[in-house]
Order: sequence, then structure tokens, then C-alpha cells
Amino acid sequence: MKLKVLFFLSIGIVILSVIYIVNLINQDFVLNKEDEYEDTMTIWITTPGLISSIDGFEEASRIKVHIKQFNNWETLIDELLLSNVEGNLPDIIEVHSSYGLDEVVNIEKPKSNEDIGQELFTSFHGATLENFQYKDELYGYPLGVNLPIIIINRTVLNHHFSEKQFLSPFDSNDSLETYQSIQERINNNNKVRPFWLFHFDKEIPYYWDAYQQTRMDSVTSFEVYWTDLVKKYGLVPPLDEHMAITRFSNMEIGVLITTTSKLQTIQELIGNTFEFEVLPLFENGQPLLVSGNGLVAFGNEEKIKRFYEFLAHDDVQLEILQNTGWIPAMKTSMNNVSFINQLPMAKYLSNLVRENNNFRGQGVSNGRRDIWNRIKEKAQEIEESAE
Repeated sequence: MKLKVLFFLSIGIVILSVIYIVNLINQDFVLNKEDEYEDTMTIWITTPGLISSIDGFEEASRIKVHIKQFNNWETLIDELLLSNVEGNLPDIIEVHSSYGLDEVVNIEKPKSNEDIGQELFTSFHGATLENFQYKDELYGYPLGVNLPIIIINRTVLNHHFSEKQFLSPFDSNDSLETYQSIQERINNNNKVRPFWLFHFDKEIPYYWDAYQQTRMDSVTSFEVYWTDLVKKYGLVPPLDEHMAITRFSNMEIGVLITTTSKLQTIQELIGNTFEFEVLPLFENGQPLLVSGNGLVAFGNEEKIKRFYEFLAHDDVQLEILQNTGWIPAMKTSMNNVSFINQLPMAKYLSNLVRENNNFRGQGVSNGRRDIWNRIKEKAQEIEESAE
């Protein structure tokens, strides 16, 4: 009996010893893995599609990157304010080109292109750089481009308009009246579900900004324009921007105003249900106000430069654009047909990037986010009164 006890006790000791040794080996392995990194960086983002490329930089550079992902810009800026008070700013943050940079500069002046290296920015399209200029200094590294577009349901509308006719909600009142009568005709012929000629997704302030770029001498206010479109002519369903893509996919909308980053989702929803055409928001060589996301840096210039140089590689650019649906921010890539053909929705993007001579940027001004929020609030107020 004693021999059995000693036998099992010996086996137990051996097992425990093996487990202990294995744990020591694993612990040593983890410590050795940490020792492989030469330095660390902290990057805050709002776009999940950037994570795999950042991981690639970590592996290639031997710089450990700590990624913090936020659901939206507002949360990120709140956290940035707190970090500045604590003296613990991240090395890099992601920003949107249409708003936010003025607030970031007022928190803590970021690194400019001169601080990091002018040569890193020479390949970018001028419009994408202009979007990150504040008081004559460039602070942002563009990641990709978004274009305002219209998507036209040709299966329905070619029965009521001449084929390939350009249709725009930014039109004269005479045209809006014509659109209204056609919308009524379509609804009279189809009692199953309502139909609207136009719809916008949630980026209404962006589309209004883009329109203003084409009408620099216009005195029409957003309030007048939106009242006519939504209330007077009833061409847009009120309080429904969150359903715009779904309604278009369900053939309840004739023309959808959206951005290029939504194209892949829209194609997946529509499939082969109906024929649609993708066009720039404005025709005939008019300016196209581009938007997009970029990076703003606070950290060590040498580390930032290494990261930006890594992002400039064609394979990394391709990975970012495939994961996000953005158009290239670099002009060389815009004009490279084989590069564009590797992107999702290339059959639509190819025609759009040919318009790059008409791309326009817009320097950052103070209070941009407040201006956008006021337009959203005014739109909602008008739509509520239209119901």
C-alpha cells in the first residue's frame, strides 16, 4: 500500500515539475517576445479597417503599437482632452478631413509636415492635402478619399426620363416641379409602397458644402433649399436619412446621394435586383469637394516618419483601401489603372477617379463641427414640420 502511495506521489511530483518547467519556458518566451521591440507607439483610430496595416508596421518596424479604437470622433476628442490634461497624448490620432482638426490644434499643436518631412507629402493629390491645412500649415497625413456621388436607379427612372439623363436634387425649381410630377406618376402606378425621387444619407452637411463649392456666388441658404426639396415638393422622405441606403436597395428611391465608401455595401444589398449608375454628384467638370480620413501626429518625429513611410508602400495602401472602401489619396495611385482595378467596386471607381482634375479641398476653419451640427439640426427641424 505504501509503495502505491509513493508511486502515485512520485508521478504527481513529476507532472507538477513538468508543468512548472513549461510555464517557465513560456514566461521566458513572452519576455523574449517583448524584448524584440525597440520602442512603443500609441495610435488612436475610429476606422477598424486600419488595424491590419498598423499590425503590419509593428511586425516590420519592431515598434510595439498600442491601438485604441473609438466608435466615433466625439468620443476620441473627449479622451484627447483628458489625455492632454494628464500630459499623456497619443503619438497619432485619426481625424476626419471635414471637421475636428481645428479642435485638435487648440488642444495641443500637432506635428506639421515640415516637422516630419516635406518629402513624405509630395505624392498626394493637392485637394487631399488642402483638407488638412489649418492657418497655412499642413497637419494631416491623408489616408484615403471619399467623393460625393449620386446613384441612379436606371431600371425605374429610364422609363420616365431620357436614357442616361443626369438627375440632381441641386436643380432649379422648374426641374424640381417636373421631378415632383414624375414622382406622383410613379406612385400612382405603384400602390404597393411609396416612392421618392431623391434621398440623402446622414452626411447632408457634406453635400451642402460640396454644392456651395460649385455655386460660389449663390445666396441661397440651406434652409430655403431644404424647405423646397423636402417640404414644398416632397421629393425626399423626412426624418429618414438612416434608412436611405436600405430604401434605395428596396427600390423605394430613384436617386441616392451618398459617398464612395458606401458603394460596396450598396452593391452587396442590391446584387442583380436592378440596374444602377454611379456618377459624381455634379456633372460637366464642376468642382468636386473631396473628404476623407487622415492621421495627425503628436509623438516623436522619427517614429512618425517611419510609420508614414511604411504606409506609403503600394501593398499597404492597397490593404487600407480594400478594407475601407476609400479612393487613393495619392495622385500616382489615382492614375494607375492596374492599382484601381484591385480595389472593391473598381468598375465604378475607375470612372470617378478620372475626374481627379476637378477634385477640390477645403482648408480647415474654426467651428466646422458646430456648423455641420447646425445644418443637421436645421434639416431635422424642417423635416419635422414637413411630416
